[in-house]
Amino acid sequence: MLGEGARMTPSESQLEPLLGAVDQHDHELEIDIGKRPELEAALVRKVDRRMSILVLIYILNYIDRNNAA
Repeated sequence: MLGEGARMTPSESQLEPLLGAVDQHDHELEIDIGKRPELEAALVRKVDRRMSILVLIYILNYIDRNNAA
């Protein structure tokens, strides 16, 4: 077992097959490597917007369940 506060981080050798698969997928889709950071930033913004709506819904649901009207 790991001690309290210990974190397991994957080594580069463990990540290499995953990263290779991502790069291969990019080449199959013919995505320009220069545009990748821009596309990733757009995806993060899109996910952040959706998550903020879900957080708002969760808070409103909590208020409703506690009958704090």
